[in-house]
Amino acid sequence: MPLIRGKGNESPRSEAPGGGERSLPVRTRLSLASPQGEPLKLGILGYYSSSQALTSTTVDYADQFAVYIPAGPAGAAPIVITDASGITGRG
Repeated sequence: MPLIRGKGNESPRSEAPGGGERSLPVRTRLSLASPQGEPLKLGILGYYSSSQALTSTTVDYADQFAVYIPAGPAGAAPIVITDASGITGRG
């Protein structure tokens, strides 16, 4: 089965003639800060309680999605077929 190559992960080509599927990971670190050092009320289950006194923090975030790239003219809009995202840790 041929592979589609690109900036995301490689994934097998789908069964549809000329179409294909790609899985793409996105990871980032968000820096959160309150204005002028005021207490930040941040409630993230399993990571931060809103009762904690924070003025700044960082949060790791990941998104993994797969798209189907239809056969046809170049520039055809990809269709998102699955998406999973969420907080993966704290800095």
